[in-house]
Amino acid sequence: MLWMILAMVFMAAFGHVMRFGQSRGMNMPWIGAGNYVFGALCLWMWWFAEGVPNLRWEAALFGGLTGACFVSAYFLMIPCLRSAGVGVTQSVGRLSVVLPVAASVYLWRETPTAPQVGGLVLALTALPLLAQHNAAPGAPRGERWKLILVLFFLTQGVAGLAMKAYKERVPAGGEAAFLVCLFTVAAIANLLALTEEPIPRKPEVFTGLTLGAVNVLANYALLRALWILPGAVVFPATSVGSIVLAALAAMLLWGERYRGITLVGLALAGAALVLLNL
Repeated sequence: MLWMILAMVFMAAFGHVMRFGQSRGMNMPWIGAGNYVFGALCLWMWWFAEGVPNLRWEAALFGGLTGACFVSAYFLMIPCLRSAGVGVTQSVGRLSVVLPVAASVYLWRETPTAPQVGGLVLALTALPLLAQHNAAPGAPRGERWKLILVLFFLTQGVAGLAMKAYKERVPAGGEAAFLVCLFTVAAIANLLALTEEPIPRKPEVFTGLTLGAVNVLANYALLRALWILPGAVVFPATSVGSIVLAALAAMLLWGERYRGITLVGLALAGAALVLLNL
């Protein structure tokens, strides 16, 4: 139970560390680079600690694709946090699981359960509700943020689809190689985006490393929870728990306010995530 709670806390904390950087006027690309470089270094050490590294082409292809999607989603998440707020943005990111679930029906001929069908319907209902109002105080005016939120959702969904494709092709045991490729490609892509950015200040380096530590700890805690508890318990609990914690913390830390229709969207998102993971 402790590892599951820690996974929820660290998952929710990711968006708040980013929001902290924004609120202090920090250079967000450098924070992203610190996140992915830290994660890549940790995963390289894990990979070599397992013994002789074995890199399959599937890990390079699908891990690299997922890494490219993750770093793209990071840059899309920056304006989403500024406009939609932490609670809504992280909820939309979690709901992107509907894309790999739906694709599994057509690509791998999987038959969805009745709860999963209900989850898909609730997720598709929740998305437009979550995109109705700006939750973040002082958010920029205009409707452009809604398009960016949709792109963020699609990018996260493609990343989930790449992960699903890798799982279908490679038996258990190739997780380390996949994650090494994921974080290495994300780190390189993020660093390439810094060619015209000023040299980072110490607070940006520290915040980037903190974000990386939160990212690594969230995944580690999730894996430890899955070793102890069944996935049917861990995935719904951590998904819903993380978005609830993210939304509550956003109200306390950043003054985010959710109107009635957005609250309905958050509730539907939570119910959808439970059903999709059953």
